[in-house]
Amino acid sequence: MITPDYNRAMTILRNQKKLDMFLYYYTSDSTFFKMLDNLRIKTSKFNEVNDLDEANFDYLGGYWIKNPQIREYINNKCRFISFVHDEPLIEGLIEGTSHPRMWAQYANNNKGVCLILNRERVLSVCKKQYGDDAFIIGDINYTYSKLPPKDFEKEIADDCKKLEVEDIIRKYYEGLLLTKHADWEQEFETRLLLFGEIDWFPIEGCIEGICLGRKFVEDITSIARLIEIISSENFNYKGYITKDTLGLVTTVDGGYTCESIRQSFQIDNLIGRNIKTLADFQKA
Repeated sequence: MITPDYNRAMTILRNQKKLDMFLYYYTSDSTFFKMLDNLRIKTSKFNEVNDLDEANFDYLGGYWIKNPQIREYINNKCRFISFVHDEPLIEGLIEGTSHPRMWAQYANNNKGVCLILNRERVLSVCKKQYGDDAFIIGDINYTYSKLPPKDFEKEIADDCKKLEVEDIIRKYYEGLLLTKHADWEQEFETRLLLFGEIDWFPIEGCIEGICLGRKFVEDITSIARLIEIISSENFNYKGYITKDTLGLVTTVDGGYTCESIRQSFQIDNLIGRNIKTLADFQKA
């Protein structure tokens, strides 16, 4: 069993040239507590996304002759999980935990958490559980129009006449499944596409760290509940969810920073203590 070491993981991130080592998954506090039961992520369907045009392929017009079948297959047979990726800057990078909008919109207004997952291990789970042909991972392309270039119109039309629906989707998945309106570009999304009715995705062994939102930490009930869960004799994932996995998210100079989560959230120091107020928690 691999015990996560968050400080080591972040050191590797900052020292490496490759910026795709981690995937960041934001979720609410209530969902996080449910996930602790089995370390699984609920996958999403395309007809449930917040960008309505993603599930409405009719507006692509004459480019997709089989658009009703395409829409039906994608909405019924395809699943996906949305992650955030690290974004390089001219100097340094925007780390995946450092997005106030994501904390507000997807982590219950800072009451939730952000899971830091090892990308290589996530893909290893995909291969072992579902096979090489069952998934594709890629960054979202943000644009003001999902219409393919006119140069491809004839090729697409020909393919729609001779190819099966699944083959069309696999060939043109970037335009169909990895493209969103530019209004969403600040989400820095990496999407894991799953071809099949896969409703739950296991992440046991994939977790490098868990960032707790500021309001999560301020809620004594949430802190006490988390301590109770991971210190319980019946908790099955002590090798993956330990004090070394957990960190705090705070603001520095008005902005979020990943540096702050190096502050150790010492679960071991809190176990067995009677924490009644936030002051008690801070003193501990």
